[in-house]
Amino acid sequence: MKPKAILFLSFINIGFAQDPFPLAKFTIQVIGEDQQAIPDAKLKIASYEDTSTEAVFHKKKSDSAGKHVFERRVWQEGWVRSRKDGYYERDSGYHFTGIKDGKWQPFDNIITVVLAKKINPVPMYAISRLKTELHRAEPTGFDLVRHDWVFPEGERVKPTPEELSSEPITGVLTRGLGIETDILFSVERTGDAKNGAAKLKLSFPRPGDGIIPVKDWPVTNLFREAPLEGYLPEFVWEEEWETYEGTNLTKEGWQKGENIRVKSREGNPPPVAYYFRVRTVLDEKGKVVSALYGKIPHALHWGVKDMEWRTDTQTACISIGYYLNPDGTRNLEFDPKKNLFKDLTVDNQTPSLP
Repeated sequence: MKPKAILFLSFINIGFAQDPFPLAKFTIQVIGEDQQAIPDAKLKIASYEDTSTEAVFHKKKSDSAGKHVFERRVWQEGWVRSRKDGYYERDSGYHFTGIKDGKWQPFDNIITVVLAKKINPVPMYAISRLKTELHRAEPTGFDLVRHDWVFPEGERVKPTPEELSSEPITGVLTRGLGIETDILFSVERTGDAKNGAAKLKLSFPRPGDGIIPVKDWPVTNLFREAPLEGYLPEFVWEEEWETYEGTNLTKEGWQKGENIRVKSREGNPPPVAYYFRVRTVLDEKGKVVSALYGKIPHALHWGVKDMEWRTDTQTACISIGYYLNPDGTRNLEFDPKKNLFKDLTVDNQTPSLP
């Protein structure tokens, strides 16, 4: 659901709190990956119908053609949740761009929702969001199975048998209880947290390991199977930022203050997701004998602030979520009821989607 504060700011920014709101009309079309209509799909349509910022929920079903027509006076945006037994549920937003003759535009358009069928969900090591600070600027290994850093020899006392036998804790990871390096993270920086640049590099310790950046979401939002080929031995993303004076909403009202603009993203958005292959074993001809496959199903968030994103660090902070399939196949359809991580106690760390 859209947070109240954001919606309230939308009312302010557009300078418009009309009651009743303009008329909206659109058709929700629910189909499967085979492009066939899905009848009797359960729809939960969230709309905002007054200035209270409280959402109104409309529970409907798609008809025999997989359609439902929604027509009401509502605010500029909302969302639809589509569900059907045997399929993964899907959230879709709707947003109008203007008003004509008292109607939101586009008027009477079609919102197509593609539901992914449940085929072969399997247990995985899955974590929705992990915030951690890069331990050092030089390449530092990360263990995906233990979700912790692998500290180089001499940097700390080796983990005790008791530590290694226990499940790693979650949160800000600094213990270095990782055993096997799957991905190496490193960063090069110039400037400071107000004005500067940085390069984040992901690299891999074994021939055949690698990563594939993904620029566009699948129509189902489900990264179902990892590709067989195309893995890059390293991936580098550069960010350049600058501080400028802007207007911010504070407890005292709108006030001038500092804002940071990431210049390098203008016209060049970062990848929306990634596939990866780790722990690869090759034969004498360089063909893959075995490997573990996984996915990072969202943009890789990182920056030069500390874990509260307020003060400068010497390296970088990373917020990452990933899924790792340990069965050696390229199947990336995760069963949310069979997470191999047993110690994820914070709500936003436990994935609920495949």
